[in-house]
Amino acid sequence: MADGSAWLIRTKLYAPPLRAQAVARPRLLARLQAGLAGPLTLICAPAGYGKTSLMAAGAAAGSAPGSLRCAWLSLDEGDNDSGRFLAYLVAALQTAGAPAALGELLRGPQPTQLPVLLPQIINVLAAVNEEPVNEELLLVLDDYHVIHAAAVHAAVAALLEHAPPHLHLAILTRSDPPLPLPRLRARGQLLELRAADLRFTHAETRLFLHETMGLELADSLAVALAERTEGWIAGLQLAALRLAQQTPQQTTPTGEQADDAAAFVQHFAGTQRYILDYLLEEVLERQPPAVQQFLLLTSPLARLCGPLCDAVMRSAAQHDKRVAAAAGGENGGALLAALERANLFLTPLDDERRWYRYHQLFADLLRARLHEQFPHLASRLQTAAASWLEAEGLILEAVDQAMAAGEPEWAARLVEQNTAELLARGELAALLGWISALPDEVRRPRPRLCIQQAYALAFAGRLDEAAAALALAERVQTGDPAQTGAVTAVHAMLAVMRGRDAEAVTAAEQALALLPAASLWDRAAACWALGYAQRELGRLAEAQSCFEMQIDLARRLGNVWTLVTGLADLAFVLRTQGQLREARAVLEEALLAAAGQGAAGLGYLARMEAALAAVLYEQNEVAAAHKLLAAAVAHCRQWPNPNHIAFAYVLLARVQRAQGDLAGAAVSIGEAYYVRSSSSLTRVLRCLVEVELVRLYLACRTPAANGQMSGALTGAAEALLAQWRHESATAPGTALDECAELIALTLARAALAAGQPQQALPWVTRTGAGALAVGRMGIAIEALILTALAGKDSPAVEQAAWEQALQLAAERGYVRLFLDEGPTLQQSLAHHLAQIGDSAARPFALRLLAAFPAEPLSRAALPARPAPGAELPEPLTARELEVLHLLAQGLTNQEIARRLIVAPGTVKAHTAAIYRKLDAANRTSAVACARRLGIL
Repeated sequence: MADGSAWLIRTKLYAPPLRAQAVARPRLLARLQAGLAGPLTLICAPAGYGKTSLMAAGAAAGSAPGSLRCAWLSLDEGDNDSGRFLAYLVAALQTAGAPAALGELLRGPQPTQLPVLLPQIINVLAAVNEEPVNEELLLVLDDYHVIHAAAVHAAVAALLEHAPPHLHLAILTRSDPPLPLPRLRARGQLLELRAADLRFTHAETRLFLHETMGLELADSLAVALAERTEGWIAGLQLAALRLAQQTPQQTTPTGEQADDAAAFVQHFAGTQRYILDYLLEEVLERQPPAVQQFLLLTSPLARLCGPLCDAVMRSAAQHDKRVAAAAGGENGGALLAALERANLFLTPLDDERRWYRYHQLFADLLRARLHEQFPHLASRLQTAAASWLEAEGLILEAVDQAMAAGEPEWAARLVEQNTAELLARGELAALLGWISALPDEVRRPRPRLCIQQAYALAFAGRLDEAAAALALAERVQTGDPAQTGAVTAVHAMLAVMRGRDAEAVTAAEQALALLPAASLWDRAAACWALGYAQRELGRLAEAQSCFEMQIDLARRLGNVWTLVTGLADLAFVLRTQGQLREARAVLEEALLAAAGQGAAGLGYLARMEAALAAVLYEQNEVAAAHKLLAAAVAHCRQWPNPNHIAFAYVLLARVQRAQGDLAGAAVSIGEAYYVRSSSSLTRVLRCLVEVELVRLYLACRTPAANGQMSGALTGAAEALLAQWRHESATAPGTALDECAELIALTLARAALAAGQPQQALPWVTRTGAGALAVGRMGIAIEALILTALAGKDSPAVEQAAWEQALQLAAERGYVRLFLDEGPTLQQSLAHHLAQIGDSAARPFALRLLAAFPAEPLSRAALPARPAPGAELPEPLTARELEVLHLLAQGLTNQEIARRLIVAPGTVKAHTAAIYRKLDAANRTSAVACARRLGIL
């Protein structure tokens, strides 16, 4: 595939070509042009009223350069899948020159939660409006009546509510959509065209019959026909086709001879449904036999092209002598072109006139007639279509046709053979849908199909269903070690996802011993399970080796999904080891590889995006991390693995907390905690959710935060703290794994927040030593930072912790570990710098202080010192506090400037501010005042 949107049916994105002899409708085109001043144009009328043709003409009329760009989307039943609807929506907007950033949001066919991604689409479109661009953008949703999914209706309503001013929406439908039409009417923001507006006038009827249909009909008969049909365009077209086939004379029902056309018009009466049935019957019967059969026998096809029609017709001829005698050797492509020229309800779908479709109502009636005349052929026609589609590599359509043909064995074979490719393309929902639609009697004797189903279910986080599918596979004993190894590999995956890491290691090692070298997919799955379990168990070197094996297998397999997941998990190990730069390089390579293999918009990329966001966050690139996480959350909903969803929301909560958006962070951690409560998560991810919940709880307890968390989340956080304190008290000597380390650090933070540093110190010192020993550098640095904060009454402990933390962090590029501790750390670090003099870590520490928010630190945030004095009316900033400590050491302004790497004039400005705030005349009195206040 050239890109991640190659699976899209591009012909759905084209407005139908205008007919050369189409009737001009300036009165309606003028109304359409005026409607662009509002957000919505609604064209609602029954079938056959020219809705699509009118809008196509309106879009073409307004498409002069610099005036209007048109994005067109022809909807069908499949677009009730929210992911597909969104993919097509983005693709349609891109055809109209929308920003390339839209393609980065979504290009794949996976289902998603529209409310997650739609705001991003609106923001991208709104950003364009902020540029010096005068073009309006028209988005046309044709055949909207096929949409019944509430999620899609809600998304369209949201688009209407928040669309930028230059975006206009046009909805073409047979019935009113469930959108806020009354409110738009009341605001004067809705243009409506109904059947009464669309009906051909007498003048338009004459033009249509004379110019478009080529009939020489008296004006009086044209007017009479317009009145009989009430301007219904489809009825007029059908009537014109019938009139074109008239013989010179016709006997009326009363037995009188009359002019054929006049008699036809005179006796043309009845309801629309009756008229339609009558005219279709008349038109079909007047067609040559070969054309009649071609129309009937190709009617099961949703989309037609010459070779596909030829394949279907050959199959029909092989199974019915009537078809063989009448086939006439017509070329399908030529016949389709002839039918289009004859206005026989055929719509071209591309500019090359290769793909077509029948008018939906026409196709329905043709299919009904097919079942009447050739009841035994319908399934054979679908079988022939499935064969052709399979040969052309159109697997999605081939499976649908095989299922419709009543060939579940065939559909099962296609699914079984193409699961890896379908997963790589992000077709998780389609795969699950097809497999669940297959009868049990088809699945039971096909162990490989059951294994593939288990893979898909596992990736979707439906672990119990995956285990049931494996049980079906295990009932068929073939003695094939490849089958046994594949089953065992999936069992290893399920064990990892349930947090049973030791069990996963055993199963994965057994699978690798059983699987032959050629079973690349299954071996890669076993390597992933083994690597993930080893990482969870703290065996980082072993985990790294497993993921490197997975990456090698993925490259040999040529499967982008296996490749990018291996790279993402390798980066996770590197990040745990503190190798942030290396992890970032691996993840950026993974994203590049995904884009190069057409997978840049697929849902499973959420794991990479979230992992890269975690690295960027540690390096203090918070805005970039937030942007990546927004995409990751959306992609998680397309590939709904609970571990991925929880991880993305935990990180998003952390970023929002860092940005001061505690309310947003509470929403995000609430989403993560819901996943934790309702799904099976790996042990570490479950712990990450709980730890972030408690950290947010502690942040929300500060006076400035003023709450922000719901009572339910607050209660959950307090319950976790009580549980952890109890467990730590009852098992004080237990060795700490990664989860225990994270919990210990959280308990230490809670103790510090409660003003109990001595209680925090044992937790952090023990955690730091253990994490360093096994190479979990991020946790080790975090523990050292908290040790420095907890050891403020033990200067030796404090200084040693600071020196080691700064050294390790400077080497690896950690920043947020310091900034996330807030003003307390800022003050403590400033004190440390003022006391240590020259140090190798000093430049890094100065960069850290510069990265804190610019607001002055409050006096309340100062660490407690002996003999504290009164509060300062205007507190000292971090830099002023550092200068004050250097003044106290007797350094001159020039020496302080050299120490701080600033200009002497800057030092003079700081000292002047210090004197003013301390109400001191010189440095001696300033230092004395600071000592009285407990600042020094």
